[in-house]
Amino acid sequence: SFISPLDEKENLTNVAHSKDYARLLTMDSGGYFKLWDISDVKEKSLYRANFRELCFIRAHKKGIAGGSVFLFEQNYYVATGSADKDVKLFTETGN
Repeated sequence: SFISPLDEKENLTNVAHSKDYARLLTMDSGGYFKLWDISDVKEKSLYRANFRELCFIRAHKKGIAGGSVFLFEQNYYVATGSADKDVKLFTETGN
């Protein structure tokens, strides 16, 4: 499954998408997030679309409570917040 967390002990905690429905963000209780390119869904049916993982990183020491993915000046960014009391901002490549 493309939304599964890194470890079976962890749980998926949140899901968000960009306003243009081109990116999907999945977050888990281990502090990891995955960003997916789902733009193919617009052109194909959901079951024939290709979901391409763009980045997969450990963003926080504790579970991610929420996040968003947004487009700014033709670049996608990810913002995440966690129980570790940090809010972080990443590019779509994880930098």
